[in-house]
Amino acid sequence: MAQPQPPTNHTDAPQTHRARGGKPYTLLPQDAGIEIEGWTLERHKGPISNSAVLDEFQDESSIHCPEMSFLSNHLTLRHAASGMVLRLDPRQALRACAHDKNATAPKPARHERGAAAASAGAPGMHPGLAGKHPSQLQAQAGVGGSVRPGAAAAAAAPSRVQVSAASKWTSKTYEGLIEGGVKQVDFNFDWTYTTLYKGDVLQSSGAASDAGGASAAAASVPSAASDRVQTTTSEIKVDLLTRPDPILWYDSIPLFEDELHDNGVASLTVRVRVMEACFLVLLQFFLRVDGQLLRVYDTRIFHEFGTDHCIREQTRREDTFDALAKRGMPRTPSLYADPMQVARKLTLQATEREKISLAPSVGQ
Repeated sequence: MAQPQPPTNHTDAPQTHRARGGKPYTLLPQDAGIEIEGWTLERHKGPISNSAVLDEFQDESSIHCPEMSFLSNHLTLRHAASGMVLRLDPRQALRACAHDKNATAPKPARHERGAAAASAGAPGMHPGLAGKHPSQLQAQAGVGGSVRPGAAAAAAAPSRVQVSAASKWTSKTYEGLIEGGVKQVDFNFDWTYTTLYKGDVLQSSGAASDAGGASAAAASVPSAASDRVQTTTSEIKVDLLTRPDPILWYDSIPLFEDELHDNGVASLTVRVRVMEACFLVLLQFFLRVDGQLLRVYDTRIFHEFGTDHCIREQTRREDTFDALAKRGMPRTPSLYADPMQVARKLTLQATEREKISLAPSVGQ
């Protein structure tokens, strides 16, 4: 039997409901979130960012934005009693793209890259590659072997990724890539937008223990709270997630997407669902470089109401098209369009689990 659709609130006022077991919860105006068990989960969804917003972020970060960037979109989870805030934000995710710190070759400005690629004689070159020296055309992206929970991010450094046409591009001279007097900007980022971002754990200065505490915490400016995070062997309670409990609130929030100049797709999406017993957030990065590589990085944040922590788990899966073909799977890129289905086919490369404390005062 299909599960009934969760209630929605498209009015400008909060609406209070009761779950099947009697637990009260409040849907925020315009279905923007939910308040339940001392938590406020709130999302912001807006249109694709305009050129002014993209240019401002690009100038500040030296990262060329994906074709479809939703820089104003985010999901925020606030725990009133502890003041802990979890935030999933596309700007931070892009900043976490694997950077090549040794790259020194300049790159054309975002609005001038098409001309640079044309002058280079490299039709179809991804804009993120147009200003790279030929020796740098293999971008940093991928994972090697298994990574222990809590291992340094460097241990999971993504491997190099090439599109099928890269061998043609590497025959071009560096001078050819930037000829024509194109304005130069220094960019060092992963052209596949692979990111190990797991969300920001913050601490609100206005932690509160009363019913109005969520609003107070929201009003304060949160700061980093890395002392709340520790590695763990505890796992997400799958049995709670697979129970046929009604969903009280659900949303899917796009953060960015790029077609890699017709060489595949890279996307980052947040999904959240809240039930009477728990909630689950899924931050999913999906990469398909046609003919070369498939990659899915899933970060799940799970909380069982009434407990004193959240579990954050990141799994990293990937395979080359060659490896999939050896296992009898097709090479046709269009058959690998659904990240959830693709993830089930890929080899698990690494898993990291962390426990995020909800103690009112960390360290006591």
